[in-house]
Amino acid sequence: MKIINYTEAKTNLRKTLDECELTSEPVCIVSRNNQMVIISKAQYDKDKRELYALKAMAFNKQFNGVK
Repeated sequence: MKIINYTEAKTNLRKTLDECELTSEPVCIVSRNNQMVIISKAQYDKDKRELYALKAMAFNKQFNGVK
């Protein structure tokens, strides 16, 4: 994960967003009081699908054989 400070992110926002999308690597933006992570929309969608599949598998495993 790439880590940059707020000022660098603000100055190079377009470049930071393009790089994040191109590499599918999250970017952590750090300020004095906060830390935020940016991921591409494609990565977000992939993560949501994987989470849904994992939850479905856990649900099926938990209730498998219960009548």
